[in-house]
Amino acid sequence: MNTWNILPFLSMIFTALAVSGQQLPAEKVDELPCFQGCFEQPAGSAAKQTCCRRRLLAYLKDNLRYPEEAQAQGIEGTVYVRFVVEADGRVAQVTLLNDIGGGCGEEALRVVRQMPPWEPARFEGRAVACALDLPVHFNLKKPDPAENFHLLWGKAPAATLTRKELKALLEAPPAVRDLQGTACPITQLEVLVERKNRTLRVAGPPDWNREMKRLALRARPHNRLTLRAYIQADGRILPVERTWTLKR
Repeated sequence: MNTWNILPFLSMIFTALAVSGQQLPAEKVDELPCFQGCFEQPAGSAAKQTCCRRRLLAYLKDNLRYPEEAQAQGIEGTVYVRFVVEADGRVAQVTLLNDIGGGCGEEALRVVRQMPPWEPARFEGRAVACALDLPVHFNLKKPDPAENFHLLWGKAPAATLTRKELKALLEAPPAVRDLQGTACPITQLEVLVERKNRTLRVAGPPDWNREMKRLALRARPHNRLTLRAYIQADGRILPVERTWTLKR
């Protein structure tokens, strides 16, 4: 019988803030939304965000189920769900950014829609609505230690990139965080571009160099671009990566 694991990456991507009908960048938020159960932690503190991630992880572990159809078909992968924490804490506007099939997208949507109210984001002393992206990983195999980490790269979208977005991201340093949101030093960075007949690869230091940028810009529509960061954890080197498909 297959063993399986559902591991959500809890380094959530705080995408946008709605204030009086306007969209402001996430860095303008004075206090980020927080999953319930962390009221005792100081507002806006790192301890509160760590508590939020842990509570959210516990909720997902208790409520998320691997769909039987996906298990039978051997479907694995990451589903990204976007939702809004309203000013009153309600979870609303839940949408699927990508799907891997087999009922995984529907299951991720179900669990997010059933979330209890959050503590809302705050801006200039007022509760405001804030949109979040949550990646949820479905894995039939034994858990990979690398899945305890998540690669962040600027404000990269979940699954696809335009050339304009790619150029802007090449100025943003990649980062790796664990499930508690702690930053992990990158020892090496690798860029891979998958074309129809071959894969191009360049490795270098933990930040962008000219060769890596040049290779990334060689990606064309429908090519797959993978950014892979190597970190040291538990006495060994682990690769942590994300992949995007280039679009026009």
